[in-house]
Formats: sequence, structure tokens, C-alpha cells
Amino acid sequence: MAWVEFTDKFRFVPPADRRVTVRYSAGQRLSVTAECARQAVEAGVAKRIKAPARGEVPDGAPEETAEANPVRED
Repeated sequence: MAWVEFTDKFRFVPPADRRVTVRYSAGQRLSVTAECARQAVEAGVAKRIKAPARGEVPDGAPEETAEANPVRED
């Protein structure tokens, strides 16, 4: 896995299953497969970035504020 930041939209088709297409938007910073990172960097639509520390939210990523099982207090 590799961390990248997409600078433009990109569609990745995994070589193992050509029936699948994964769409990435400009500005997304996330972990992708090595093959996806390689193709995106070669296409000039992504740059490799340093992986965030465990528990750290990557810059530009939305922070998760929703609880898995929220409790209603009525």
C-alpha cells in the first residue's frame, strides 16, 4: 500500500478484475494499492506523500465525528 494525494481525477481499473473501476477525486489523500499509486503517479495525477502517524487524520481528510452506534437521549 502507498499513500498518495490526487491532484486531478483518476480512474483505476485493477488488473486482477477489469470489471471494477475505482474513481478518485482531486484533493483526496489516502492509502491505495501499489499498482494504483504507480499508475496515478505515472499519469501525472497524483504524488506520493508520507503516511500519517497512527491515529492522525491526514491533512484535507474529513474527521470522523459520527459514532458507530449512537445512543438517543430522548
